[in-house]
Amino acid sequence: MRQLNVGSGQRVIKAGDSHDLTVTMLTPMNDAVEILAKDLEKQSTNIQIRCIEPSPRSTITVVIVDKKFSLAVELKDNTKLVISEAIGTSTYSTSKSMVFSYVSMFESFMKLTKLYEESQSKLNDTTDELEAMKKYLHEVLEEVDKFKKQN
Repeated sequence: MRQLNVGSGQRVIKAGDSHDLTVTMLTPMNDAVEILAKDLEKQSTNIQIRCIEPSPRSTITVVIVDKKFSLAVELKDNTKLVISEAIGTSTYSTSKSMVFSYVSMFESFMKLTKLYEESQSKLNDTTDELEAMKKYLHEVLEEVDKFKKQN
């Protein structure tokens, strides 16, 4: 949210659209972030935002551009609204080994996110099926009760 407050969202949209790039973001979600994410995705078809589970241990934001450079920024104080007060150490790198290490981590997170989304979808489907079964069983038991009362 701090990034969007300083205009980073519009810069990402402009860069993605002007160079026909796909921009993929992984971020923990809450209601406010979800609204902002949907708004960004509506503004550009080149932006894809996925939810990752928040972790109190994860305090680094990483930006990777074209697998050529990376910027890793430490979150020092999450209570601060101004970026310069919230961040700590930052590391910019054009080293292939460093950049590809971040790329590898990002790709792993993307795979885990996809698996999580698929499992949630299957869980929802299963929950719906169970609810339908419970409803059907309830109806059958009511019919059995009616039959018993008649005899």
